[in-house]
Amino acid sequence: MKIFATGHPKRLAELQEKIGAAHSIHLHASSGNGVQVSGEYDVVFDLNFDDDASALPAYAALQDIPVLVCAVKKTLAQLIRQHEGEIKCHFIGINALPTFINRSLAEVSLTSSAAGQAWEKISHLLGWNYQVVEDSPGMVTPRVIAMLINEACFTLQEQTAAMRDIDLAMTLGLNYPWGPFEWCDRIGITDVYETLQAIAAASGNDRYKICGLLSAQYASQKPFYDR
Repeated sequence: MKIFATGHPKRLAELQEKIGAAHSIHLHASSGNGVQVSGEYDVVFDLNFDDDASALPAYAALQDIPVLVCAVKKTLAQLIRQHEGEIKCHFIGINALPTFINRSLAEVSLTSSAAGQAWEKISHLLGWNYQVVEDSPGMVTPRVIAMLINEACFTLQEQTAAMRDIDLAMTLGLNYPWGPFEWCDRIGITDVYETLQAIAAASGNDRYKICGLLSAQYASQKPFYDR
């Protein structure tokens, strides 16, 4: 199977690791209107589509080709609504934030039965296990982890525990791969903040209020840990 993938290098590396050597994959380390892709590919990945959807017209013209796009900070419906012409491809939303791509279970969102049928065929060829989730901001896992990071920031801000102690408690106590602050650094402060921002805007619920500490970290664009 021939695969075209575009996005930030960090995400592309994670996708390549998940796909392995079983398929031919062409990596294009950018996104947006600079992307040029032909109909020779069996599937297209755009791992930063909810940051820059300007390549949408190019994808829409790909007849019957599954186009898997990151739809976490914006929903798949929001993204494809930007295109006023005919959509010939099958758009499929995926959770493509860093640390969530190379997982044993993929999260996907669908807006049509035709896209669902296309995804079933592709997922079988890729050998991916998956779960269809609602087309909503944050999907499932990013929503949970972003909320966990936000609560950890409140805990640190209130001086209930030190940052490293919070991370240690979460890894040892709950068997998480990383504590919330390290996980935030691995995902990236921008993606964490903007995911929470999207969830808060869509829900209007105070429970998604972003912690002041997290907002300050986003403004500074610095990781919690110096690397």
